[in-house]
Order: sequence, then C-alpha cells, then structure tokens
Amino acid sequence: MEIEKNIEILKACRYCPMCRHVCTSGNISFHESDYPRGRGLILDKIFEGRIEYTPDLSDTIYNCCLCGLCWSNCEGGYKPHKLILTAREDIVNQNRIPGAVLEIVEKIESGRNPYAGSSEVYKGKEKNADILYYMGDYVKFNSHSIAESVMKILKKAGASYSIFKNEHTDGKILSLLGFTAKARDMAEKLYQRIMDLNPGTILVSDPLSYDSFKNDFPAYGIKLKTRVLHISQYLADL
Repeated sequence: MEIEKNIEILKACRYCPMCRHVCTSGNISFHESDYPRGRGLILDKIFEGRIEYTPDLSDTIYNCCLCGLCWSNCEGGYKPHKLILTAREDIVNQNRIPGAVLEIVEKIESGRNPYAGSSEVYKGKEKNADILYYMGDYVKFNSHSIAESVMKILKKAGASYSIFKNEHTDGKILSLLGFTAKARDMAEKLYQRIMDLNPGTILVSDPLSYDSFKNDFPAYGIKLKTRVLHISQYLADL
C-alpha cells in the first residue's frame, strides 16, 4: 500500500488531537472521521488489514481540503496531507473511487471545466516568444479577467509573450486526487507543447500550476529547460 510510505505520519496522527481545532473539513462536518486523528485511526485499521475502504471511508479521505493547516499547526512537524495523498493513490489503485471524483477526472481528460462554471476556454495567441503565460485550469475556465490583467502588465512592460490557443492541463488536480499515472502523462504532454514554443520564461498566476512546474515536474523526471516565475515574482523584478 502507498500509505506505508508515510507510516511515521500515520502512527503519529492516529491518537493526536493537537491540530483538531484548525481542521477545515472537520470543523465543517463535525464528524470525527473528518479530523486528522479520525482519518489516522481509519488508515491505521486499513493498513493493519482490519477494515477495507468502503464508500463512506473513501469519501472521508477525499473530504480533506489539503489546506495544510494541520501541517502548519503540528507540534511534531509532521505533514498529514502527505498521508492523505498516498491514501488516495491506494483508493484509486483499488478502484474504490467516489463517483464525484470520477466525474472531475472525466472532465479533465475530456478538456472540460473541472470546477463549477462554464466550459468556455480562454484562448490566447500562440507564438514563439520569450515569455509563455500559462493560465492553469481555473484561470482558463473561470477567471479570464486574470489572464487579461496579466496581458495588460506584459504589454505595459514591453514583453514578448505567448499564450496557448488550447492550453493543456498540467495534471495537478489529477495528482491531488490520487491519479498519479494520469497526472504524469498530462505533465509529459504539456512539457512537449512547451518545448515546441521554447520560451525563456514560463509565467504563472495559478498557485497550483506553479507548484506543478516547480515540484511535480521534477518528481516525474521532467526537466524544464526554462525558468518558472509566479506573477508576483515577475512584478517584483519589474
């Protein structure tokens, strides 16, 4: 099981209530299973083979917001979100995936909006340029005004920039849902499209995409030959 990779976190969290007061999902539902300790107890029993993932238990693992408040408030310095991510991989590998999760994955794979909202994609002008502005799934579907604002900044700075006509997903959402193989495949396809344009800088405003380029790509063995900047870093340089 993938959760075995984080066995120290599992053993530390299963009886510890110290981050209970900051847990986002637990303080919404007030179900013990939605607090880090509750999830730790469930995963401990699964690891020992005493129970299996049921629909309710799978839902509990996906109820975690991955907000990181448990991590930032952990007295022992553990990172419970890593345990959740590996548990989701186990759920995917055992084909015990909640229907709502499968619906999101199907939308991503078919190029539709995985968030609530329309499926109208913001389309840019694709060309060879020094800067490639990568919107990310949320911006390209739901926050076109962010892309337009970034373009205004780039024009004001006199920068040469490009935006994909049909931007390929970076796979970040898939990785957060436990679909590691699918996420890696999406990242590799995006990498090939980036290399076709060969920009000097990839500029992002979506924090998920920034994390994907900076951390997920190297973890997949994908070596970007260009620097990655968040829009805040670009503005600081200006």
